[in-house]
Amino acid sequence: MRTFALLIGVLASGTALSASAASALDAVLACEEAGAWSRGHEDLAASATAAGFSCREHNGVRSLRLSCTGGTARAFGTPVREFELARQADGSRILSVVLNSGPAAVRPKVPEGVSADTGMHVELDTREDGRAEVRCRMAGDLPPHGSVAGTLDFRGQQPVPAMRVCATPVDRRSEPTCVLTSTGQRDYVIEHLPAGDYYLTAFATEDNPNRLFGVYSSPMADCPSSTGCERQRLQKVTVLPGEVHGAIDPNTLMPELPAILRGR
Repeated sequence: MRTFALLIGVLASGTALSASAASALDAVLACEEAGAWSRGHEDLAASATAAGFSCREHNGVRSLRLSCTGGTARAFGTPVREFELARQADGSRILSVVLNSGPAAVRPKVPEGVSADTGMHVELDTREDGRAEVRCRMAGDLPPHGSVAGTLDFRGQQPVPAMRVCATPVDRRSEPTCVLTSTGQRDYVIEHLPAGDYYLTAFATEDNPNRLFGVYSSPMADCPSSTGCERQRLQKVTVLPGEVHGAIDPNTLMPELPAILRGR
């Protein structure tokens, strides 16, 4: 497999893109080189910038996209107008390459279907403006869900009472995911959470006559310590596929849930 270390050095030195480096970029955009872009965006962004492309990254919880326009690369014997590399939540990659020609001109050169060498699925489509768009897809190797874990406490009681710990989606598009702990259990794990942002809460189901709630929070920035202010704001937890987000301790006690979580 080709490597793009040379391209990064070229970019840093400000020299022109070499013929071999340009050829390597062309191979990636022609869906011939899986390793160079399936590992990440950094190498591809460096090589594309060195080839005259203007690139931007769009970061999201469920995807990471690198979009590049302009430049001098070619794919399937045709100049490349623009391309986008998207990493999905499960680790899969989709490389979309828009060419400066219609599909009829490149169809004989595009190996549609699944490549036995790279495992990529290649397909040719037509954009609304009539230009050819080639999409290369690599399957993901990550589980689609992540986990949240932490340590529980309730007013320093020993043993820690049984608790209900919940992860509530910030966007409120789905119901909370909860686990029940047993008396004396200090650690919890909430598994199989779809990628996204969550609020974490805990409620002691025993020895809790005042019905206090625990939340994962951070102090409010506009609350001066000199005034003795103890106001807290809910702290979002970002869950990523295949990862365990640890040290999430919902132990800040409140007399009732914040308004955004009531009824959930």
